Amino acid sequence: MKRTIINFAVVFGVLFVFGIFKVPFEIQMEKEMREKDLLPPKIDMSDRNGIGQAGYAAALGGFRDVLASYNYLKAHNLHVARDWYEMERTLNTVVTLQPRSEYYWEMAGWQLGNNTYSYEKSNHKISPFDRQRLSAEYFEKGDEYFKRGIKAMPHSYKVAMGRIRLLTNEFRMPNFEQALETAEHLMKHGEMDSNELLLAWGSYIYTLAATPGREVETYKELLKLFEVSNIAQRVPTQRVLIYVLQNELMIPVEDRMPDWDLLFDVDYIFDLEALTVFEIKVSKTPIEGVKKMYQVQRQNWEDANYIAKRDYSRAKLYILQNVLELSEEQKIPDDKLFKNEENKQYVINSVEYRKQLDLMKPKALEFHRLLVKELKEKGLSRNKRELLALLQIKNPQLIPSADGISLEMLLHNPPMKYQQLYYYWTVRNAMYQKMAKSGLKGFMPMPLGNIVSQLRELEDQLNVPDNERISSAQIFTPKPH
Repeated sequence: MKRTIINFAVVFGVLFVFGIFKVPFEIQMEKEMREKDLLPPKIDMSDRNGIGQAGYAAALGGFRDVLASYNYLKAHNLHVARDWYEMERTLNTVVTLQPRSEYYWEMAGWQLGNNTYSYEKSNHKISPFDRQRLSAEYFEKGDEYFKRGIKAMPHSYKVAMGRIRLLTNEFRMPNFEQALETAEHLMKHGEMDSNELLLAWGSYIYTLAATPGREVETYKELLKLFEVSNIAQRVPTQRVLIYVLQNELMIPVEDRMPDWDLLFDVDYIFDLEALTVFEIKVSKTPIEGVKKMYQVQRQNWEDANYIAKRDYSRAKLYILQNVLELSEEQKIPDDKLFKNEENKQYVINSVEYRKQLDLMKPKALEFHRLLVKELKEKGLSRNKRELLALLQIKNPQLIPSADGISLEMLLHNPPMKYQQLYYYWTVRNAMYQKMAKSGLKGFMPMPLGNIVSQLRELEDQLNVPDNERISSAQIFTPKPH
């Protein structure tokens, strides 16, 4: 008996000593794991009161993920039932249990700052004063969740972008100053892939553009972003901001980005080679499918206005009519499809030249030199100029840049210039109105000035009908206060 007691005391003593040395090691290891986000943060007493006794017990038992998912589903049902108070409490439980989940922070902020805000803003069952008060209250609560989420996850792209979207929404309560702070934080601390970086960079620039006194910085950042973006990523707002800031900052002509590079209708470059792809698609489509394609193309053509009736559309209709072998009565009359005889010949040549393009590839360099020589000696037709441009675009490895001819020289023509200017005016005016609604007093577009005179000159050259011309009332919109 005595020996048993001694053995027990020895074992107990060894375990006790081992435990004393083990505890500091475990504490340090737990601390390091929490710092590396391998373990969720501890739930303190204030959080414990928020999630309740049962939730705290479940969290200690290792069921934080399950409990967070359950409560998120519960929060969704509470939103459907419009029980905002319980929904907010439940969302707080969710982010307390899983503070390392981007999704929960983003959804909590969006549910309160956007969805609940929208409902209360349009809730006509209460007075206008209460609508304003409650919508503002829930907007601020949603924003608070985003701020807490950024603090808990400072490297998160989704949480930061969620707050930027909330604060720059003109139909909510825009705050560009705080949006800019968040965008700067994201650019400095965010962990992003290449696409996310471009989107974050764009958000930073657009919030910067809305900040008075930051025009020079905005312009420099825009040029950098434009340089690294591909054609699809160079969105209209980006192009128009550069154009307007060049005027706003009075950038010398020699230092400006050429209008051709900045505002040229980028789809036109694709049109030059897209007809070949379109013809291949038509050749592989059953005749019934071709008939449906023609019906759609023809309906779109008849519904389009003067500006939208582009030569690319004319060429597609010409191809489809030939494939279907339509009679003259079934076709769109030439005087309706083409502008004039010259335009008809141009469209037909466009189709025929493109068929030969692949055959020219083995002799692209030789053919390019012949066209350049002809251009310099006696000039080229519009079709040949486009063919020369295509050769340069499709064969950069064969044709040295020193031997190339600028696209502006090759492709410039009044109809495309008119589309380019109209495109600029449309996007620019939309941005002008948007900024006016937001009440921004800093960066503002310059008056249209020479853009108007160029439009008028081109309208005269093209003999655009009076009812198709852009009216002065459209152009000279009231200046925002």
